Amino acid sequence: RIRMWKVDGAQPVLLVDDPSGSDNWDFSPDSRLFAFGSRQGPISIVDLFIGKVIRQLEVGSSVFGLAFHPYEPRFAIFVNPTTIRICDIESGHVLSEFSQAGGVDGMAWHPYGETLAAVGHDRKIHLWHAITGKPSWVLEGHNNGGIKLTFNNSGNLLASTDWNGTLRLWDPGTGQQVFQTQAGVHFPRFSSDDRLLAGQIDGD
Repeated sequence: RIRMWKVDGAQPVLLVDDPSGSDNWDFSPDSRLFAFGSRQGPISIVDLFIGKVIRQLEVGSSVFGLAFHPYEPRFAIFVNPTTIRICDIESGHVLSEFSQAGGVDGMAWHPYGETLAAVGHDRKIHLWHAITGKPSWVLEGHNNGGIKLTFNNSGNLLASTDWNGTLRLWDPGTGQQVFQTQAGVHFPRFSSDDRLLAGQIDGD
Protein backbone atom coordinates (compact mmCIF):
# COMPACT_ATOMS: atom_id res chain seq x y z
CA ARG A 1 0.00 0.00 0.00
CA ILE A 2 1.06 3.58 -0.63
CA ARG A 3 0.93 5.69 2.53
CA MET A 4 0.79 9.50 2.60
CA TRP A 5 1.44 11.80 5.54
CA LYS A 6 0.95 15.45 6.28
CA VAL A 7 4.40 16.69 7.21
CA ASP A 8 3.23 17.77 10.68
CA GLY A 9 1.53 14.47 11.53
CA ALA A 10 2.73 11.15 12.88
CA GLN A 11 0.08 8.97 11.23
CA PRO A 12 -0.65 8.53 7.52
CA VAL A 13 -3.72 10.42 6.33
CA LEU A 14 -4.23 8.36 3.17
CA LEU A 15 -3.70 4.73 2.23
CA VAL A 16 -3.93 3.63 -1.40
CA ASP A 17 -3.92 0.01 -2.47
CA ASP A 18 -1.18 -0.77 -4.96
CA PRO A 19 -1.00 -4.53 -5.55
CA SER A 20 1.87 -4.18 -8.02
CA GLY A 21 4.20 -2.47 -5.55
CA SER A 22 4.80 0.57 -7.77
CA ASP A 23 7.96 2.59 -7.25
CA ASN A 24 7.16 5.45 -9.61
CA TRP A 25 4.74 8.25 -8.75
CA ASP A 26 4.29 12.02 -8.68
CA PHE A 27 2.10 14.77 -7.21
CA SER A 28 0.45 17.28 -9.53
CA PRO A 29 1.86 20.83 -9.15
CA ASP A 30 -1.43 22.07 -7.64
CA SER A 31 -1.37 19.24 -5.04
CA ARG A 32 -4.82 18.03 -6.09
CA LEU A 33 -3.79 14.77 -7.74
CA PHE A 34 -1.37 11.94 -7.13
CA ALA A 35 -0.51 9.45 -9.88
CA PHE A 36 1.32 6.17 -9.76
CA GLY A 37 2.24 3.82 -12.56
CA SER A 38 2.44 0.07 -12.58
CA ARG A 39 4.72 -2.34 -14.33
CA GLN A 40 1.79 -4.78 -14.52
CA GLY A 41 -1.18 -2.48 -15.20
CA PRO A 42 -2.60 1.02 -15.67
CA ILE A 43 -1.71 4.45 -14.28
CA SER A 44 -3.89 5.25 -11.27
CA ILE A 45 -4.98 8.85 -10.56
CA VAL A 46 -5.83 9.67 -6.93
CA ASP A 47 -7.91 12.72 -5.94
CA LEU A 48 -6.17 13.86 -2.76
CA PHE A 49 -9.21 15.79 -1.52
CA ILE A 50 -11.47 12.73 -1.40
CA GLY A 51 -8.69 10.19 -0.92
CA LYS A 52 -9.75 7.80 -3.68
CA VAL A 53 -8.58 6.55 -7.05
CA ILE A 54 -10.78 8.42 -9.52
CA ARG A 55 -9.32 7.20 -12.80
CA GLN A 56 -7.17 4.46 -14.26
CA LEU A 57 -5.48 5.00 -17.58
CA GLU A 58 -4.42 2.18 -19.85
CA VAL A 59 -1.38 3.32 -21.77
CA GLY A 60 -0.72 0.05 -23.55
CA SER A 61 2.53 -0.73 -21.80
CA SER A 62 4.19 -1.06 -18.42
CA VAL A 63 5.07 2.26 -16.80
CA PHE A 64 8.56 2.73 -15.36
CA GLY A 65 8.38 6.43 -14.45
CA LEU A 66 6.12 9.48 -14.67
CA ALA A 67 6.24 13.24 -14.09
CA PHE A 68 3.36 15.74 -14.12
CA HIS A 69 3.55 18.70 -16.50
CA PRO A 70 4.03 21.95 -14.50
CA TYR A 71 0.67 23.44 -15.52
CA GLU A 72 -1.07 21.46 -18.31
CA PRO A 73 -3.27 18.35 -17.62
CA ARG A 74 -0.69 15.93 -18.93
CA PHE A 75 2.32 13.98 -17.76
CA ALA A 76 5.43 12.42 -19.19
CA ILE A 77 5.96 8.69 -18.77
CA PHE A 78 8.59 6.28 -19.90
CA VAL A 79 7.24 2.88 -20.80
CA ASN A 80 10.33 0.86 -21.68
CA PRO A 81 14.06 1.48 -21.54
CA THR A 82 13.99 3.99 -24.42
CA THR A 83 10.47 5.36 -25.09
CA ILE A 84 9.05 8.59 -23.61
CA ARG A 85 5.39 9.51 -24.03
CA ILE A 86 3.51 12.71 -23.22
CA CYS A 87 -0.06 11.73 -22.25
CA ASP A 88 -3.32 13.51 -21.43
CA ILE A 89 -4.27 12.78 -17.82
CA GLU A 90 -8.01 12.68 -18.58
CA SER A 91 -8.00 10.20 -21.44
CA GLY A 92 -4.51 8.71 -21.49
CA HIS A 93 -4.25 9.82 -25.13
CA VAL A 94 -0.63 10.00 -26.31
CA LEU A 95 0.14 13.57 -27.39
CA SER A 96 3.70 12.85 -28.48
CA GLU A 97 6.21 10.05 -28.32
CA PHE A 98 9.95 9.91 -28.87
CA SER A 99 12.86 7.57 -28.21
CA GLN A 100 16.06 8.15 -26.30
CA ALA A 101 18.77 5.83 -27.52
CA GLY A 102 20.68 6.05 -24.25
CA GLY A 103 17.70 4.72 -22.30
CA VAL A 104 15.68 6.52 -19.61
CA ASP A 105 16.17 6.44 -15.82
CA GLY A 106 14.31 9.60 -14.75
CA MET A 107 12.76 12.87 -15.93
CA ALA A 108 12.18 16.48 -14.92
CA TRP A 109 10.07 19.23 -16.51
CA HIS A 110 11.32 22.74 -17.15
CA PRO A 111 8.94 25.14 -15.32
CA TYR A 112 7.79 26.66 -18.64
CA GLY A 113 6.56 23.23 -19.70
CA GLU A 114 8.11 23.00 -23.16
CA THR A 115 11.34 21.19 -22.26
CA LEU A 116 11.73 17.79 -20.67
CA ALA A 117 15.05 16.62 -19.24
CA ALA A 118 15.62 12.86 -19.24
CA VAL A 119 18.48 10.97 -17.63
CA GLY A 120 19.90 8.13 -19.68
CA HIS A 121 21.61 4.84 -18.91
CA ASP A 122 24.53 6.44 -20.75
CA ARG A 123 25.05 8.88 -17.79
CA LYS A 124 23.99 11.78 -19.99
CA ILE A 125 21.12 14.26 -19.52
CA HIS A 126 19.05 14.75 -22.66
CA LEU A 127 16.93 17.88 -23.14
CA TRP A 128 13.89 17.45 -25.40
CA HIS A 129 11.18 19.69 -26.84
CA ALA A 130 8.26 17.81 -25.31
CA ILE A 131 5.73 18.27 -28.12
CA THR A 132 7.88 17.96 -31.23
CA GLY A 133 10.18 15.35 -29.69
CA LYS A 134 13.21 17.17 -31.06
CA PRO A 135 16.41 17.08 -28.99
CA SER A 136 17.87 20.36 -27.73
CA TRP A 137 21.06 19.48 -25.85
CA VAL A 138 22.90 16.51 -24.41
CA LEU A 139 24.61 17.36 -21.11
CA GLU A 140 27.76 15.32 -20.53
CA GLY A 141 29.94 15.26 -17.44
CA HIS A 142 28.65 12.73 -14.91
CA ASN A 143 30.90 9.71 -14.51
CA ASN A 144 28.52 7.76 -12.27
CA GLY A 145 24.96 6.49 -12.46
CA GLY A 146 22.14 7.25 -10.05
CA ILE A 147 21.66 10.70 -11.57
CA LYS A 148 18.85 12.81 -10.07
CA LEU A 149 17.91 16.19 -11.49
CA THR A 150 15.63 19.20 -11.09
CA PHE A 151 15.15 22.63 -12.66
CA ASN A 152 15.06 25.74 -10.53
CA ASN A 153 11.83 27.75 -10.45
CA SER A 154 13.16 30.44 -12.79
CA GLY A 155 14.14 27.84 -15.37
CA ASN A 156 17.67 29.16 -15.89
CA LEU A 157 19.44 26.36 -14.00
CA LEU A 158 19.29 22.57 -13.99
CA ALA A 159 20.82 20.82 -10.97
CA SER A 160 21.98 17.21 -11.08
CA THR A 161 23.67 14.80 -8.69
CA ASP A 162 24.98 11.26 -9.02
CA TRP A 163 25.97 8.30 -6.86
CA ASN A 164 29.23 9.85 -5.67
CA GLY A 165 27.43 13.03 -4.54
CA THR A 166 28.81 15.36 -7.20
CA LEU A 167 26.51 18.35 -7.72
CA ARG A 168 26.49 20.00 -11.12
CA LEU A 169 24.62 23.09 -12.30
CA TRP A 170 23.83 23.51 -15.99
CA ASP A 171 22.51 26.30 -18.18
CA PRO A 172 19.59 24.64 -20.02
CA GLY A 173 19.63 27.39 -22.65
CA THR A 174 23.15 26.58 -23.82
CA GLY A 175 23.71 23.04 -22.53
CA GLN A 176 26.85 24.18 -20.71
CA GLN A 177 27.89 23.23 -17.18
CA VAL A 178 28.33 26.36 -15.04
CA PHE A 179 29.25 24.89 -11.64
CA GLN A 180 30.49 21.69 -10.01
CA THR A 181 31.30 20.65 -6.45
CA GLN A 182 31.63 17.51 -4.38
CA ALA A 183 28.57 18.22 -2.22
CA GLY A 184 27.88 14.66 -1.07
CA VAL A 185 24.14 15.01 -1.65
CA HIS A 186 21.43 13.39 -3.75
CA PHE A 187 17.89 14.31 -4.89
CA PRO A 188 18.54 18.07 -5.33
CA ARG A 189 15.66 20.53 -4.78
CA PHE A 190 15.58 24.33 -5.00
CA SER A 191 13.81 26.61 -2.52
CA SER A 192 10.87 28.61 -3.88
CA ASP A 193 13.02 31.74 -4.28
CA ASP A 194 15.90 29.77 -5.89
CA ARG A 195 18.40 31.06 -3.30
CA LEU A 196 18.93 27.68 -1.62
CA LEU A 197 19.42 24.13 -2.83
CA ALA A 198 18.85 21.11 -0.60
CA GLY A 199 19.78 17.47 -1.02
CA GLN A 200 19.72 14.16 0.80
CA ILE A 201 22.92 13.14 2.57
CA ASP A 202 24.14 9.54 2.31
CA GLY A 203 22.73 7.38 5.06
CA ASP A 204 20.04 9.88 6.12
